[in-house]
Amino acid sequence: MHGLTKTTNFSRKHGSLDSRLAGIASSLFMNRPITLADGSDARAHRDARSIVGGADLPLFAAAAARDEGAETARTQLPAMPLSEEVVADYQTTRLSLKAHPMSFLRASLAERGFVRASDLRSRKFRSMVHVAGVVLIRQRPGSASGVVFVTLEDESDCSNVIIWPKLVERQRREVLEARLLGVRGRVQREGEVLHLIATRLEDHSELLGSLLTRSRDFH
Repeated sequence: MHGLTKTTNFSRKHGSLDSRLAGIASSLFMNRPITLADGSDARAHRDARSIVGGADLPLFAAAAARDEGAETARTQLPAMPLSEEVVADYQTTRLSLKAHPMSFLRASLAERGFVRASDLRSRKFRSMVHVAGVVLIRQRPGSASGVVFVTLEDESDCSNVIIWPKLVERQRREVLEARLLGVRGRVQREGEVLHLIATRLEDHSELLGSLLTRSRDFH
């Protein structure tokens, strides 16, 4: 009986052991996440549910906005002139099925005495003519003793030009650099083959403006 009384007094003074242990456990785990059986965090689950169910964050609020470049109204651009389309074709593919660049220069060239390549066949042998065209090919074969052969193209046909070595040396820049070459020379025929023997060369590349033409050079 004495022992029971002592135990009862101890419980009254300090509280029951079960109650004290429950209080200690509550204070220890009150602010700690609860780990589930599969190792996941219960607090993480609660946070995830709150994010899903909550309002959109600013980062995602703009997701529904239109992408950059997605115009809301159709923009009408002015149509390109034919000359600009030809320029664009030559800049990308070095040719155009729409027109030839010389056709846009023909009026001004005719006023200066230039004839078309197709007109050469109606000219008399050794007559002096003035032609101009885009340089297609330059050739200087090793067996030709310094003679340069140039093929010019205009809107009507091609013309074959022979440049003797003395003229090559005197007008080397025009021979090697001109993209639009003007030639003054004499008509020469050998059967069905027609050539133009050059006596003077002129570089008219500035007439092409931004049109980039490249010749196929063979040395």
